[in-house]
Amino acid sequence: MFIPPHPSDGLPSLLIPFDGTGTDVVWFGVHDIPPNKAFVQIVEWDATSSSLKTLSAGAVPVLHAGHPETLLVLTKGATTIAIDTDLGPSIARQVAGSLQPLATQRGRQVSK
Repeated sequence: MFIPPHPSDGLPSLLIPFDGTGTDVVWFGVHDIPPNKAFVQIVEWDATSSSLKTLSAGAVPVLHAGHPETLLVLTKGATTIAIDTDLGPSIARQVAGSLQPLATQRGRQVSK
């Protein structure tokens, strides 16, 4: 199940910092079935071609007020990946560790 939009902005919370920047992103998100609040969302972008080079915890609105979230931001070469979850830092690190390069048809590699 995809993450519901953030109540005040109408976008998934991890996409809000990119709104209006013209940055191309790849986004994926999963959310537990309500009333549970567990979620993981991932966004990837080329930070060399974007005005938004990285994200900070203050840039990403909290999806569920009063529910702690972890934001993990990784950069490798030109690619930056942000992982946002309310399942804790160890799950964020596990998600990051599970990401693998994906070969495209042109032979270029992007993160999966």
